[in-house]
Amino acid sequence: MAGVRHTESLDLITFDEKNNRLKLIMVEERQWDEDSEMYQQLQEKINSYLTFIESGQLKENYPEYCDKKILIQLDMAFEPSGYIVQLIPRIRKVFKEQNIEFITNKIDV
Repeated sequence: MAGVRHTESLDLITFDEKNNRLKLIMVEERQWDEDSEMYQQLQEKINSYLTFIESGQLKENYPEYCDKKILIQLDMAFEPSGYIVQLIPRIRKVFKEQNIEFITNKIDV
């Protein structure tokens, strides 16, 4: 899986049949710290996901899901700490304005 540091790619796309929504998942395996490069990469990754949706690439590549609700999920190997704790609500707000749900998920690696 590519991960957040690979800002130009989508990490995983799945369909959640139970909730009838398309899940676009990004993965961060690094420990959260105050490294500004890490947050810059996250911003670029978010922009890549939004571009994929807004540019019509989603509709072109997955026409069967274009009318489904979209969830973007950030899977994290480490609990959020530091600046990311403040950033998550802002990210949610940006996606909510696009009618996209954003959640975080702690994963075991």
